[in-house]
Amino acid sequence: MIVAGIDAGGTSWKLIAAKGPGGVLARATIPTTTPEETVAAAADWLGKLRGEGCSIETIGLASFGPVDRNRKSRTYGLIGKTPKPGWRGANPLRMLEEATGLPCTLDTDVNAALLAEAAWGAGKELSDVVYITVGAGVGGAAMVAGNLVGAPGHTEFGHINPARTDRDREAFAGSCPYHRDCVEGLASATAIAARWGDASHLLPDDHEAWPLVADALAQLCVSIAYLLAPQRIILGGGVMKRAILMDMIRAQFVERTNGYTVRAEADHADTYIVTPGLGGDAGALGAVYLALETNGDSAR
Repeated sequence: MIVAGIDAGGTSWKLIAAKGPGGVLARATIPTTTPEETVAAAADWLGKLRGEGCSIETIGLASFGPVDRNRKSRTYGLIGKTPKPGWRGANPLRMLEEATGLPCTLDTDVNAALLAEAAWGAGKELSDVVYITVGAGVGGAAMVAGNLVGAPGHTEFGHINPARTDRDREAFAGSCPYHRDCVEGLASATAIAARWGDASHLLPDDHEAWPLVADALAQLCVSIAYLLAPQRIILGGGVMKRAILMDMIRAQFVERTNGYTVRAEADHADTYIVTPGLGGDAGALGAVYLALETNGDSAR
């Protein structure tokens, strides 16, 4: 079965046509502008593929949130209180179905990425695992005993408030429109740009931003380790492409736990806090997973 997987992020949509993790047939990236423009561009790409003989049967949509992921809800697919301008109240799932004539299945981008990582990537053969994405926002998903946490809703790890020094709080209030200095308001690409005036990928490795970003993310990992006791924490997203960041987070995690962990895996930060096994395709392959699962063809 050929399906389309769409990683619908706040900055861009990544689209793939695939049979599974090892069978990607085509891919594209489009900017996230307005709901109407973005969906139209995605539908156009899918239409061209189908016109060339690619028999796509269904679509999986891994969307930024908050979003209604309850398949029994009347508002299934509806975007909630997002800071992304123009998207609150939009329903990209219904819009895609109308534009393409194909059935569509939706979950959050982090839930979908976690499902794919648990099936094919860094969480394979683990029952308790957490996925955090650090991009335009900070999102998270958790699997406990093989089940996603939060159904029929979803978790929002990015809105936990980390501890800060008075000096740092005076220097920057935080960019989250709801909580100011939550993890998202301090460590996301949006927060980095708001605080230092440049996109995260333009800042040098020795910039003062990185220890502060790492501290917020390490505190999030510590909270997750103590509250959920997962076997592994996976950190993905555009900000995590900065090579120096992972080791900084691990070091601060070790310092903050100070030898007190609740399961043995957390004693080894280098294998406990890891990057996605599926790399930058985790979200899009998560959407593929959703489409295959809905049609009874999951590879898990």
